Amino acid sequence: MKFLTRHDPFWNIVHNFWDYNLPTTGTALENVPLPPSTDVVEKENEWTFLLDMPGVEDKDIVIKVEGATLAVSGARNARTEETREGYAYSERVHSRFERRFSLPENVDKNDITAKSRNGVLEIHLGKKTEEAPQTISVSG
Repeated sequence: MKFLTRHDPFWNIVHNFWDYNLPTTGTALENVPLPPSTDVVEKENEWTFLLDMPGVEDKDIVIKVEGATLAVSGARNARTEETREGYAYSERVHSRFERRFSLPENVDKNDITAKSRNGVLEIHLGKKTEEAPQTISVSG
């Protein structure tokens, strides 16, 4: 019995060029990390990171600041049941991902918040307030 297979020329090119062992036809993309698309916005008092994470639950997201690096990792679990009855083909993805971003020097590591809404993770990183130059008088 033959099953439906998906031909994706892009994955064939990636597979051939990088010699990765990525699935190209007939398998779920379970082991392929799919990092979320990201926008980084600089505002007057903060940096905002917007990461597309449809299908990722809040409990599956880990956000860490390690030195001057922001690391966002998690798991996308699109399928909650492992029933095969009635399925001829499925493209829903299960994968782990990680994104790392170098942070600018003016990030206040004590002023970081995150919230998830409608499949978009928002990470707000406050900026350090710049100290005014200090004038020192010379006594003689």
